[in-house]
Amino acid sequence: MQQRTWMAALVAVMLCGMASAAQKISDPRAQWVGTWTSTADMNGGPDGKPMHVTSNLKCDWTPEHGAVICEQEIHAGDQVQHQITVYTRDEKSGAYYFTSMDYSGDPAHVGGLEITGNTWTYKSLKEDANGPEYETVNVFKSANEVDFKVMRSTDHKTWETLGSGKTIRTR
Repeated sequence: MQQRTWMAALVAVMLCGMASAAQKISDPRAQWVGTWTSTADMNGGPDGKPMHVTSNLKCDWTPEHGAVICEQEIHAGDQVQHQITVYTRDEKSGAYYFTSMDYSGDPAHVGGLEITGNTWTYKSLKEDANGPEYETVNVFKSANEVDFKVMRSTDHKTWETLGSGKTIRTR
């Protein structure tokens, strides 16, 4: 009897692990797990001139598989910036969110994330009620390629594209 109880407990633990792995694979955030490179052309850098931007990105699950965390090194002109982005999901509502922060100590940036099929729309929270609103739209063209564009609106209706680019999985 004691051996059956032990075996039942072992099978239950194994099944829970299998369910967790299956959930991780079916979670859309799993699409980002891996190593990526990006290139983008932005309409205006700090000096107002067009700017070519490249980055390296590495993403993985947190140890408890509750979030995906990405570390990114961004090269824009002669500037290098490091950024961390964490993708989370509200278990009650099912809503997705992202939090991004750079290494400067500035406050983190938090926003909503709409995932519809292969399209991810990053809804940035506005810093003030009268300021512009920003969105980034990623479209997964395949498991290894993402097209993206960065947009801005001052009236919540008309969107101006600030730049666009491509992200390619390298591993």
